[in-house]
Amino acid sequence: MSDLANIYWSRDNEEFNAQSLGELMDCHDDLGVGSIVYFGNAVPKHASQFIDAGTIIETMQNAAGEFCEWADDYLDDLPEEAIAELDAMLIAWIEKHSKYTKPTWYDIEDAKEYVITPDDIC
Repeated sequence: MSDLANIYWSRDNEEFNAQSLGELMDCHDDLGVGSIVYFGNAVPKHASQFIDAGTIIETMQNAAGEFCEWADDYLDDLPEEAIAELDAMLIAWIEKHSKYTKPTWYDIEDAKEYVITPDDIC
C-alpha cells in the first residue's frame, strides 16, 4: 500500500468514506471474516481543475454570439500571453480564497478488493 494517510475504505467500491478498515467495520456491523471490502488511494482535487482561461473565453464568445450575430470571431485573435495572464489571475484568485475554493472531496484511484481476515477482527 502507498501512503496510509491517503488510503480510504469502502464496503461497496463506490463510497470511500472510512480512513481505516477498523473505522469501516465500526460503521457496518454486518462486516466480518470473509467479507469483501475495498481500499484505494484518495487523490485530492484542486479548484483550478474546474476553470481555466479557455473556459472563460469560450463563455464570453458564446455570450457575445447570443448578443450579436457579427461576433463570430470575438476573441479569436487573443494572444497566448493574454490567455496565460488570465490563467495566472484565476489561479491567484483560487489560492487567495482557498478557504472557500478548496474541494472537500477526492477521487479514488487504484481501488483494490480486500477480504477481511480473522487478524482484522482482533
